[in-house]
Amino acid sequence: MNAAIMSARYLTTRTSLLIGLLLTMVLTYQPSAAEPGAATPVSGRWSAPLLMASSAYVPVMAAANESTILVYNQATVGSSGNTNPSYRMLPVNGSGWSGAASIHFDPGKQFRQATARFDSNQTAHAVWRSSTTVFYAAQSQWANNQFAVVFADEDKIIEDLDMAIDSDNTVHITMALQDEIATNPYNITHAYFDGESWVTTELVDDTARRLVAVKVVVDNDNNVHVIWEERSSLVPETYQIYYAQGARLADGYSWSAAEPISGGINRARRPAILAIGNELHVTFTRYVADDQQTIYYTRRPSGSSSWTTPVDVTGNSPLAVNLAPRVMASSLAWCQGSLHVFYFGGLQANSNEQIFGQRYQYGAWQSREMITDNSVRRIRPTAACHNNRLQLAYEQIITPGTNHAIYVMAAYEQVHLPLIVKN
Repeated sequence: MNAAIMSARYLTTRTSLLIGLLLTMVLTYQPSAAEPGAATPVSGRWSAPLLMASSAYVPVMAAANESTILVYNQATVGSSGNTNPSYRMLPVNGSGWSGAASIHFDPGKQFRQATARFDSNQTAHAVWRSSTTVFYAAQSQWANNQFAVVFADEDKIIEDLDMAIDSDNTVHITMALQDEIATNPYNITHAYFDGESWVTTELVDDTARRLVAVKVVVDNDNNVHVIWEERSSLVPETYQIYYAQGARLADGYSWSAAEPISGGINRARRPAILAIGNELHVTFTRYVADDQQTIYYTRRPSGSSSWTTPVDVTGNSPLAVNLAPRVMASSLAWCQGSLHVFYFGGLQANSNEQIFGQRYQYGAWQSREMITDNSVRRIRPTAACHNNRLQLAYEQIITPGTNHAIYVMAAYEQVHLPLIVKN
């Protein structure tokens, strides 16, 4: 057969297959219809928002090979006065999200900061807290309302909580603790389950500084990495982002000295961290005023002990946050070979906060993407990569403290057909 004819048939067949794949993706994964009161997506690559929970607060997402989980604080009396940890699950090949279910239910209690992660067996684990106690439960315990107490001290106030799971399925929990009788001192505490009991270690005990917003991840070598926000001065207000690493030993972990990683930015707040292999990625907020907030990014390359100079990924275009939470926060996700950062803020003072996103691709940060409109307040974005698609959740506020809801949107990456050039 003539080579030119064979080449033409090959290109025609290949193009047809790709067009068929594109049509299949569109027909089998249609965006959900917008729920009443939901945002109209500003960016065309996002699905219409799907209502996940009403009277719910502080969403957190995590993904594994088999599924994605969304956890949140579900109000038991219609407001934020009493909340319990709840969740919904999205199977990798399922038709949609599972119904809402409790991780733990006690309608008379106020639980906060529900967080979940998957282990290497695709089993989910959750932590949550009261003001003085940290609780843990594996997925098999949720239906029976079972749990374990990780930490309890009536003389300590728990300010922040986070969790990570290493490749050996060791659960790591970090928290910021404050002495009940003190007004400022905090310490950063790490807890892990050694197979028999929970072991807790103070990483930092500072009697002069305020340490909050603690986050934890583990890398491919099962080193533990912890970051937090530290206030060193009240007048003038000075905040920095600090970091410490825990290396596994035969009988525990050896912790490095805490070091600042926010460069010369002295009002660095609300960090987020993500480990991709052994490379660490960190974002944080530079807070100058309520209407002068930007997101900065730094990373520690694999094999290095140094952090890059923080850069403003928002292009020196500050955003505003007008009501609680007054400080902008960010969330990181890795999907289809690209790093994504999501954050919230208003385009000007006294305007409602919107959800924004940016992608690091081709060696640079791409332009800021406006994901939702500003018809109402939308805050606390959290994202995970599910079956090569981004799932993004956020908290929507109609009436502060009484009318909050959680929505999810899905991103659709464009499929580019091959460019065929004829001679």
